[in-house]
Amino acid sequence: MPVAIPCELVGTEIVPRFFSEADHPFLRSLLECFHAFAGQPERALEASLKELEDARTSDPRKRILARRYLWRGWPRVVSELPRKIRNVVFRQAPGTKPRSEILEHCGRLLHLSPSEIETALFADLPGERRIKTWKSPSPSELCLRLNLEIVQGLLFSSNRVRLRLLGQARPVVRHAQLRGLMCAVIRDDEKTTIDISGPYALFRRTLVYGRRLGEIVPLLSWCDRYQLEADCTVSGKIGVLRLGTGTPIIPSPQPKRFDSKLEERFAKAFQREARDWILIREPEPIPYHQSLLFPDFLVEHRKNGIRCVIEIVGFWMPEYLERKLRQYREVDVGRVILCIDELANCSRGAMPTDVTIIPFRRRIDVAAVVARLEAWATSFDKSTPHPES
Repeated sequence: MPVAIPCELVGTEIVPRFFSEADHPFLRSLLECFHAFAGQPERALEASLKELEDARTSDPRKRILARRYLWRGWPRVVSELPRKIRNVVFRQAPGTKPRSEILEHCGRLLHLSPSEIETALFADLPGERRIKTWKSPSPSELCLRLNLEIVQGLLFSSNRVRLRLLGQARPVVRHAQLRGLMCAVIRDDEKTTIDISGPYALFRRTLVYGRRLGEIVPLLSWCDRYQLEADCTVSGKIGVLRLGTGTPIIPSPQPKRFDSKLEERFAKAFQREARDWILIREPEPIPYHQSLLFPDFLVEHRKNGIRCVIEIVGFWMPEYLERKLRQYREVDVGRVILCIDELANCSRGAMPTDVTIIPFRRRIDVAAVVARLEAWATSFDKSTPHPES
């Protein structure tokens, strides 16, 4: 059951009710409750949480969000022992021996006491899993993590998200691309604007898409300055969420050069199979009017110099692909190959037919890409007109 997000709709403005120092007493008591039940089954902790005094936080939505966040993230003891015990016990159970005798017999086989066997028999099942001792976040850190949950929860109901970034924008843009989000990048002086389709703009795949969109939020803290504006639906009404530099959310680890296993496998396989082609990974952005295009790869033939842009497309709709193709054609980058994830169609529409498409599921058919490139290279060498992309 979804948790109600702590926020208010004031006119057309969505105002998040972020956690603050005023919530520290409640969060501290909540953390202490989890720690107190270390080594005990989940059901014991759950019963205690229901009885926990909640008067220290004025908004019950905050209380529910905090409890569920810790419940979901608090580690449990992981052991293969319960399954092993059940395998032994249940082989003995069909007989007519009394329960105590079966437990004693199994105890001798497993070198455990009957009470230890009973305790561990179902210890890996929901409600019986043991709470683990853990160095949990402090109340102040928990506040920032919960505030991130609030923002991500609101973006999950967004139709459109616009980010205005000043400084350190490349990691955000790159992450959006690697996670397959449908976005357009606009460059205006020193500022970068990223326009992203929200989950509510899609027909399907909204769950996975919403999670990946939320991954961008903690990266924003590493930009010199940022503004986030999103059209979201709250309680059936559309409002605008506005956030900016200094919003109290937990930042991500310092951005590194993000990598995609899919792209990495493609690059390695391509370099093995296409000896006559130079593969340029993450080429320079291509100016397009006041925006920028970020192709994944640019390949160039070693002998005749013909070029081709290769882009790996994650989530997509036909309109999104048509816009992307129109942009590439207007900047005259040459040939374009789109490797499109068949499973990531977010609408009922079909793929375009006027471009070279290599559909894939989980792994790109590198041989098909190379075959298309070689066909173009051969036609170029024979001085015939270039085939249409």
